[in-house]
Amino acid sequence: CTVSEPEKPIVYVEQNAPLWQQQLQRLNQITTYSSSGQLGYISAKERFSTRFDWQFVNDQNYQLHLSSGLSSSTMTLRMTTHGLIVTDNKGNARIAEDAQLLLKEIVGMEFPIELFSYWLKGQPQGTNHYKVGQNYLLAELDYTINGQQWRAKYSDYYLQQQPPLPKDILISGEQQQLKIRVDEWKF
Repeated sequence: CTVSEPEKPIVYVEQNAPLWQQQLQRLNQITTYSSSGQLGYISAKERFSTRFDWQFVNDQNYQLHLSSGLSSSTMTLRMTTHGLIVTDNKGNARIAEDAQLLLKEIVGMEFPIELFSYWLKGQPQGTNHYKVGQNYLLAELDYTINGQQWRAKYSDYYLQQQPPLPKDILISGEQQQLKIRVDEWKF
C-alpha cells in the first residue's frame, strides 16, 4: 500500500507583480517568431493529433501548417490582408474575411485564431481574466467568444531560454480541448 502525497495548492501572484510585468515586456519584444510541435484536438465528435508549424510576422500575416505523421494529409491556414486562406495538399482552397467563421466551418471549432499568436507565447492578450504563477509566468487565462468560455492552462515552460516560453498548454472550451506541446521556438 502506498500513500500518495496531497497535491500542493497552486500559488498565484498579483498581475501587477514587477517580475511578471518584466516578463510581459520581454514577450512584447518578440514580434516575429516561429514555433513547431504537436497539437491534439479532442471533442465529442472527433479527436486527432497533428504536427504544427507556426510562423508569425504580425496580426495580418501568419501561417499555421498542420501535417499528419500517419498520412500525407496537410492543411495550411494563412492569414493575409484579404482574410484567412485555408488550403490542403489536394489543391483545395477556401478564403474568408471572417477567420473564426471559416475555422469553425472547416475544423468544427470556434476558436479565437487572432489571439493564438499571443496565447502560444504565454501572453494573455484579449483578456484581463488570467492568473500568474509564483514563477511569474502565465498560469491560466479565461476568454469568452460568442458566449463560449475558453480556458488555457500553462503547465510547463522552457525555463532555460530568455524569456521563458510555454512548452505545454491545454486550451479547453465547451466539450472540446486543444493540447499543445511546443518542441521548438525561434525568434
